[in-house]
Amino acid sequence: MAARPSGLSTALLGAVLVSILACTGSDDRGAQASDAPAGAPAAALPDTSAGSLWAYLLAADYRANWPKWPGKGSFYRGTEPHGALLTTYLSPQAFEALSRGAAALPAGAIVVKDNFLPDSTHAGVTTMYKVAGYNAGHQDWFFAKHAPTGAVEAEGRVEGCITCHMGQAANDYIFTGELGPEAD
Repeated sequence: MAARPSGLSTALLGAVLVSILACTGSDDRGAQASDAPAGAPAAALPDTSAGSLWAYLLAADYRANWPKWPGKGSFYRGTEPHGALLTTYLSPQAFEALSRGAAALPAGAIVVKDNFLPDSTHAGVTTMYKVAGYNAGHQDWFFAKHAPTGAVEAEGRVEGCITCHMGQAANDYIFTGELGPEAD
C-alpha cells in the first residue's frame, strides 16, 4: 500500500508545479501554452500563419471537440464566398465568450467555418483567429482559407475578408450571429 502524501508535501508539490508553470517561456510570437482555450491541445496557440493554424485545428480535432455556433447546427444556408451550406465551430474560448454575452471575442478565439457546395461536397475551411496586436485596425483578426486537403488558399490580412467583414465592425466582424453586450 502506497503512502499518502502529507498536507505539507502536497502543498510543496503544488508550489513546485506553480513555479514550473510560471517559468515556462513563450514562443517567438508571444503565445503561451497557458493561453490555449480549455479543451484545446496542450501546445501553444498557433502563430499567424495558415500552416500553424491548420495544424492546431487538426490537433484540436475541432469537428469532434468544438461546439457548433449555437442555433446553427450543420449545413445551414450560406452565402458567397463561403458556400451554399455552412457549419461553424467555435473554439472553447470563443464559445465561452459568446455564451456569456461578450460584445467581442477575446484574443485567442477561433471561429472555423466548413464551407460546402449545394450537394454537401466539402469545398473548404475559412477561419478567423483573433490575435492580440495582430491587426488593430481590424479588431486583430487573422483570416485563413484552406482547401479541404489543408492547402493554403489565403492567409493573414486578406483584403477581401477584411473588406467584407468590416460591414460587421459593430459585431466584432462576425456575420454568423449577434454578439451582445457583456453581462456585468
